[in-house]
Amino acid sequence: MPALLPLRRLISRGLLACIFSFALPLSAQTPAQAPTAEQLQSWVQLRAQRVELLRDEVKAADARVESRVAVIVDALESVRDSKDSKTKVARMKESTMKGLMNVVKSYDNRRATIRGELQNPRNALTDAEKRKIIAALDERIERRVQQIERLHRSMPAHEDYDRYKATGSNVFGTD
Repeated sequence: MPALLPLRRLISRGLLACIFSFALPLSAQTPAQAPTAEQLQSWVQLRAQRVELLRDEVKAADARVESRVAVIVDALESVRDSKDSKTKVARMKESTMKGLMNVVKSYDNRRATIRGELQNPRNALTDAEKRKIIAALDERIERRVQQIERLHRSMPAHEDYDRYKATGSNVFGTD
């Protein structure tokens, strides 16, 4: 027991030191001053500038994505399968068309949500803003459908697949 006594004193002294170290700054603090109207206005202005900056960044990122999708569709539209590639290009075109169709479905779901908001408003957007969003989604859907159509037209005809069929020759040299 005598060995525990100094340990208890150290613990109690440590606790007291912690209590005093936290209590002293609290008693020495002054009450917080309320921000002035000018400070609030400057904060609001800074936040508005930040929102504009973020909006511009999102628009720039969107423009980059749109241009990349257009470049990919243009590139795929111009390439054809060869005897070496067999049907790899056709499969890439198919995969791209499926991906574009999924994007169209996503846009359609968003458009349906916004149309529902027009009839049952739950957010702060005005009807004009909602209609603008719907028009933008319609434009995006139309663009994606045109891209899908372009890729589909560039797909090889049914007759073109015949040249990639196996000829029945024996590759291993045994009959």
